[in-house]
Amino acid sequence: MQLVRARGAGLYAGDRPFYFAGTNCHYLLTRSADESQRPMVTEVLDDAKRLKLTVLRCWAFCDGAEEWNALQPELGKFSDKVFAGLDWLIVEAGRRGIRLLLSLTNYWADYGGMPAYVRWKYGIKDKKQHDYTKYPTSLFYTDPDMRVNFRRAVSAVVGRVNSLSGVPYAQDPTILGWELANEPRCPEGAHPGEGDRVLQEWVASTADFVRGLDRNHLITLGTEGFYGPSSPDMLSYNPFESASRLGADWVALGRSVDMVCIHLYPDSWMPHDSSREDIRRWTRNWIRSHAALCGGVPLLKPLVVSEFGKREPGRYTGPDCTKNMGREEAFKEILGSCREMAEGGGPLAGVCAWMTAARQYPDYDGFTLHLGPPEAPDRGRAAAPAGPLTSPQSDEPAVQLLQEYGQAMAKLSPLQPAAA
Repeated sequence: MQLVRARGAGLYAGDRPFYFAGTNCHYLLTRSADESQRPMVTEVLDDAKRLKLTVLRCWAFCDGAEEWNALQPELGKFSDKVFAGLDWLIVEAGRRGIRLLLSLTNYWADYGGMPAYVRWKYGIKDKKQHDYTKYPTSLFYTDPDMRVNFRRAVSAVVGRVNSLSGVPYAQDPTILGWELANEPRCPEGAHPGEGDRVLQEWVASTADFVRGLDRNHLITLGTEGFYGPSSPDMLSYNPFESASRLGADWVALGRSVDMVCIHLYPDSWMPHDSSREDIRRWTRNWIRSHAALCGGVPLLKPLVVSEFGKREPGRYTGPDCTKNMGREEAFKEILGSCREMAEGGGPLAGVCAWMTAARQYPDYDGFTLHLGPPEAPDRGRAAAPAGPLTSPQSDEPAVQLLQEYGQAMAKLSPLQPAAA
């Protein structure tokens, strides 16, 4: 494998165009740290290879003593066991020709993320005791102690040398890039535009910091794609009216990174009674409007749909699900629009579905794509079943659509053989 770099609105591995189909699996780090759980990791890796999914997006952080297999269980103290698991994951992915897009923190409380730094700063015992009205996550962006502590963690990850391969992370082509944060937001405060300014400064300075550690890899940001004050003519494309006031001005934030990302969730973002045509129209406009801004002015950068997902109404009965479109139909719309632009030579470089998992991993929220038939639920800490795990072909239509997309992207990207 060769390092992937951005050139204009495209991604290139050496001098060859690089397009990809991929997926998310947030548990890869923590399961890799536990040898009894590693079959749930290798199953995802093997399935990804079979489906021609050449990129996996996953977390390279896990913060706080209350988190299982935390990489940073205490502030400034890192687990050798979990780091060894990350080393193993990178080696195993590389052997299969799969690249990893590694996220460095999370706006949400899952796996600790930014809120963990706020709790450490203010002596908050755990998530249950965290009063977000009094101690909002946005404190993370401006507090000098939190900035120092986060950069210490980033340095530990980005500056690491793999204990198994001996390859510095900063030189390993298995790593596609560093995502500064997942879905960062900074809701506006008392002064209009304050949240936008705060988050833009944090992203710009953090991107510069990571580049100082690693000049080889892509820097990106797990933005949801909401349009803000820097693109007032695009606000009508937002899925809900308040999206422009979340401090996550996509165009402005995109100027500081090498590759820009968007997410896409009809269930979470659109009115739950939206018609199928409304969902189709919004989906097409969401993807195409962002691609248009990446193809030239104002960004000229490659675009990745780094998260997209849809619940199946027949299986998920919660209120936050659009009932008028199923997962297969949504995936056809999303992947069809993306494929059209990629095959047309546009800036749409890749997609990562949310999310795939080993077949015995529970579908906690209705978004999980099991690549084979699910088995008995595993609550995350039980030992893996005895014997090797095999993953038969999934009969999930959305998985088949993702496989077809992977096959199409393989034709656009000259074959790069996996490492021995």
